[in-house]
Amino acid sequence: MSTGHICGNMKERTMQHIPTKATAVEKLKRLAKTHRKTTGTSLAVALDAVAKQHGYEHWKHVTICQEQTAVIHRTKPLPEALKQYLDEAAARQPAAVETQVAFEHGFVFAMDVKDAADIALTPDYTEADDGWHLAARDLCRFLVHHRDEDTGATLYETQSDEDLIEIALDDLSNYRCYRYLGDTAPTTLEDAFGRIRQLAFFPPTHIWLSGKCIDLEDVPEIRIGGKVVFSTMPGTARAANSNRV
Repeated sequence: MSTGHICGNMKERTMQHIPTKATAVEKLKRLAKTHRKTTGTSLAVALDAVAKQHGYEHWKHVTICQEQTAVIHRTKPLPEALKQYLDEAAARQPAAVETQVAFEHGFVFAMDVKDAADIALTPDYTEADDGWHLAARDLCRFLVHHRDEDTGATLYETQSDEDLIEIALDDLSNYRCYRYLGDTAPTTLEDAFGRIRQLAFFPPTHIWLSGKCIDLEDVPEIRIGGKVVFSTMPGTARAANSNRV
């Protein structure tokens, strides 16, 4: 292994970590495209320039921070008191085996309780209210570790165990979860989102696919048939298009 390769890896490890979600990366890419058009530079040069303008060392620093942020986001644990509460709830009222399998290997989605009032379920779906504590393991983890944009703090850092449990339970009342009953569950986010659009006008808040929970706020956009049907980017419609696919 060359000395240059070793020094390069050491430099990557010492770069400052900047929390960077996928939506932020997409915004930077759009700014870079605009920069490229106005300056006539190459895209690579434009990406580096925009990255530096926003506190990164270069574009590779952006991608490294995005990868690190995703890993941190997935691995942050539940506070022990909240985990114990959910474990005890699961022991008292365990979810049906079918619900457990759906969360671990199948297809489940969550809707805002207000949007769920208008959902038109087909025989392929049923409400998974018995699995609330399964959904909570992900929903509560996202909630307590979410960093407030104004204060820079998280609930995990500022609240007591008792308050965390109370806040988490109150937040859970804002969701309704539904699981898929059919034989062929979707395997991609695009497929899953397309199926949900056939049931509801408004988009889901979270989707579980093969055991992985996807927070839709972390998804820059979803395209179906080349058309953007969901976006969290500024200036674009976040809700699913009213035309069903």
